[in-house]
Amino acid sequence: MANLTDRLRPSASDPGRLPSGTSFRIGTHPFMAALGELERGQVTKAQVVAAFDMDATTEADLDAIISLVLGMSFQDRKNFRMELHDVLILSEAGIAYTTRAQLRTRLGL
Repeated sequence: MANLTDRLRPSASDPGRLPSGTSFRIGTHPFMAALGELERGQVTKAQVVAAFDMDATTEADLDAIISLVLGMSFQDRKNFRMELHDVLILSEAGIAYTTRAQLRTRLGL
């Protein structure tokens, strides 16, 4: 089972490698777009889970991210999504949060 950060960030030593049993890497931009549409009520969580072929572990991380924004004001949710996007892009590019453990810690997972 792969956690969300396994699916979002390629391995530094082998960018093409995915965890065992994982069908594909989740790109930052498609993931952020899905979160935005989920927040706006245009897609369901089940659609996001199916689109990204998430297993139970990955879905649990998605739930953790969703729970972070519950109760936030519109502006706070917007700021959170911008911050999440920035962190994922820096990780993907290998500039910061260069290990999955660092990325999980930064995201609070």
